[in-house]
Amino acid sequence: TCALPIFTLNGTSVSASVASTSDLSSLASAINGTTLSTKVTASYSDPSNKSALTLTSNDGRNIQITGFAVAGGGNA
Repeated sequence: TCALPIFTLNGTSVSASVASTSDLSSLASAINGTTLSTKVTASYSDPSNKSALTLTSNDGRNIQITGFAVAGGGNA
């Protein structure tokens, strides 16, 4: 079963289909696809573990996540 996290990151909508919480590569790709407008990049907290992401602001602004919901998996 895939979960579909949907949220707004620094004013830009982000969504991704995540098949497993042990592999967040689709979520990282979705976040990185918005970098031009959000100025935020996602990287793995530990390169050997794709279950945790670190978000980094490229220009020092605050990172704001709002409206977070997960279709097919409940809300967090």
